[in-house]
Amino acid sequence: FTLTGSRSLSPGRLYALVLQVINPYQLPALSTSTDWTVWTYSNPSGAAEAVLDRTTFPGFPLIPRLSTWKVTAPSVQSAGRTVSGVLFELSVPALVVAGSQLLIRAPEGVDITKPPTCSTQLGSVLGGSTTTIGRAESLQACALRVWQEVEEASAASWRTWDGVCSGHVDIGSLSICSTDDDCSDIIYEVCSLTTSRRECHGFAYRGAVSLSVIPSCAKRQLRLVLGQADSIPSERLWQFQLNVKNPTSNPSIQEQFWQAEVYEPSAGEPSFAASAEGWRIIPSLLATRVTLLGPLLATGSLSTLEVQFQSPSNANSIQLDVAAPADFDCRAASASDRVVTSATELSVTVAASILAGATLSPPLRLSSIRLGSPGPASFVVKIRQGETAVGEDLDVSDRFSFRVPQRISVESQ
Repeated sequence: FTLTGSRSLSPGRLYALVLQVINPYQLPALSTSTDWTVWTYSNPSGAAEAVLDRTTFPGFPLIPRLSTWKVTAPSVQSAGRTVSGVLFELSVPALVVAGSQLLIRAPEGVDITKPPTCSTQLGSVLGGSTTTIGRAESLQACALRVWQEVEEASAASWRTWDGVCSGHVDIGSLSICSTDDDCSDIIYEVCSLTTSRRECHGFAYRGAVSLSVIPSCAKRQLRLVLGQADSIPSERLWQFQLNVKNPTSNPSIQEQFWQAEVYEPSAGEPSFAASAEGWRIIPSLLATRVTLLGPLLATGSLSTLEVQFQSPSNANSIQLDVAAPADFDCRAASASDRVVTSATELSVTVAASILAGATLSPPLRLSSIRLGSPGPASFVVKIRQGETAVGEDLDVSDRFSFRVPQRISVESQ
């Protein structure tokens, strides 16, 4: 490492340096030192006379590598979304016998457990913090969205008269209206999202190897113990699939790997191990809103849309897609303070300079947008740095969007 500019290391202060290395492909001999040594220098020359100090510390034990360990990246890489059928493949350079264990640890923030069951009840949620995420068709649909989008949510609530869906974190309890009470004035359906089950989400064997047992999962960890009738021959390819809930943000560099370990029966240390890098997550835009502006607001009018959001990343373009209704026309779109780089009936892309953590300023105003049919409008907003997607909001709707008004017809004056 070379410090640039005016940066320096202060004496007596603890620093953490993170780097990626490739371990040796062969285990070192027992007589070989596995210690790591760090030198600091007064200048970048690396010369002996520039050495300031030296520290040696123990390394980590090396474990024989699995012959195969592969995790196929999904096509859906959106933050918080559930990806179905992620394929895992491994093979071991030795016979895996009954009683052996397979342990898999997912990257930080990943969840591979089955979503909790939501039992519908009339009532309210007491205590904790609330995050409203839009509208849903039912409490069950609401609970699924909460599980995907609200990290550590312990309850979901659904307002019966308009479908507003909310997730709740660190709640005190649920206040439930019993069947003996008059519940006619209760406007919320609620359910708890906590579960003690350890069922993996969508686990299924693929290929030639199918064991008599299924694994257990807890958040980001899968554990499978081979049954008495099970064994896997050396180098036999073993495949299975899982449904994976993406993290809400990209893990740190040291926590972005899928780790697999195979233990012999009753062994405390793994006999074989390997790691596979996870996929990059597209972070969510924050506080996204699409507003209808201008004097002409009715269906079929040429009007103006304003787009606002807070960006998680640096970016140089914004893409607005119309999800509904499907008869918008954006081909004539223009932006007063930015350049429209492409426009189709249902999509507009604009060049922009966007800073990570900042609210888009000024907001993006798109003129000459022909409005579609009357009713609720919904949008998808994406930002890119070059060709790489670096932020998105896949459901800008309900109170974060608007309804296209009907046109009033005047037959006589």
